[in-house]
Amino acid sequence: FTQEVTHNRVMAAFVDATFAVTDQLDMFGGLRLDDYSNTTTSTVFRAAGNTATGPFDTTDSNISGRIGFSYMPNRDVNLFASYSRGYKTPAVGTTAAGTLFELAPETVDAFELGVKYGVGRMQLTGNLFYTMIDNFQSQRSEFAGTALVSVPFNVPNLTSKGVEFNAFGEILPGFSINAG
Repeated sequence: FTQEVTHNRVMAAFVDATFAVTDQLDMFGGLRLDDYSNTTTSTVFRAAGNTATGPFDTTDSNISGRIGFSYMPNRDVNLFASYSRGYKTPAVGTTAAGTLFELAPETVDAFELGVKYGVGRMQLTGNLFYTMIDNFQSQRSEFAGTALVSVPFNVPNLTSKGVEFNAFGEILPGFSINAG
């Protein structure tokens, strides 16, 4: 079996604000600063003898954020658009043989365009989204002798895109719906 000991330090600071450009148009955005350090050691215990790997050190810092606009032509309609950049720090993985390695950081670029519409006691929403992920941190199963173990790896590129519709609110007194 494998024993892995990890010591992490994660610090983050963020700011988010909305500015009224006009009475009907708002601009919103934010920034996030991440600072990360990790030390990992791994020991594989076998009948033929133990094997230790490490310490394996990783450090990383990043600034990510978002920006967008919200337009309200009247009190029942809100049109919005946004772009955001997400980030996941590097990770330390262990191969099936017990060797430590570093996964690349994961980055996400996300675009969204949508509308919220109030009808009486109901709210209807719809949006289009397009998300590109680089170095997605995933895992796969591999055999180590007769044992099946999970090994992390980076998927180079993923794209998620689509449309969402939601409706929620009170149709009649005491009767609400929430559908998507």
